[in-house]
Amino acid sequence: MNELVLAVSREALDVGTASGIFPIDLNSIDSEAYALLPRHIADNKSDSSVALGKLFPQILGYVQLVNEQGEILSYARKGKEKGLHGLRSIGVGGHVSHEELVTAIYRSDEPTQLPKLTELIQLGLRRELLEEVGIDIGTYMEANQLLVSDSNITSQVHVGLPMQLNVVESDITLEESEFLDARWISVEELKATVDIYEPWSQLIIQHM
Repeated sequence: MNELVLAVSREALDVGTASGIFPIDLNSIDSEAYALLPRHIADNKSDSSVALGKLFPQILGYVQLVNEQGEILSYARKGKEKGLHGLRSIGVGGHVSHEELVTAIYRSDEPTQLPKLTELIQLGLRRELLEEVGIDIGTYMEANQLLVSDSNITSQVHVGLPMQLNVVESDITLEESEFLDARWISVEELKATVDIYEPWSQLIIQHM
């Protein structure tokens, strides 16, 4: 089975395509406004897939990990996405998949109804953070901002949910093959070196 990824109607998100970080109330978005798209179609760079992605962008958690000293985890991107290869990032997270839909329906008292968008996002965040850095957040992480960028095709078919998570540095487990040159960096240094970061990270650093 091909992986399915969560996408949300841009109209329902009530944002255009211009770059920025905007307030968002995910609880106000109806279940009818999201869809699970085959990832091989959603990530395809053909004109038709890009057109679909602009109307129904994939929504991703994009978490900044902050240690006890107030420093933020920074790392170099691996070459999964050509446009981001070699750039640094301060975001941890990823797609919400069909796994979250199955989990939410299984847990629901009303399995014939679609789960709320917020529930799918929370389940996805929990899975991604556990897989990527070995942390089980367990509790609810509030997402009240939406990150939009038109810097490249990849950004145009995705939107992000930037959040900060305070962590104990020794609790973090990083896979060196995925988190290249991982370092904890102060906000001041991030601002001074903002040009070496991927577009989403640049937007967040500029808002710090």
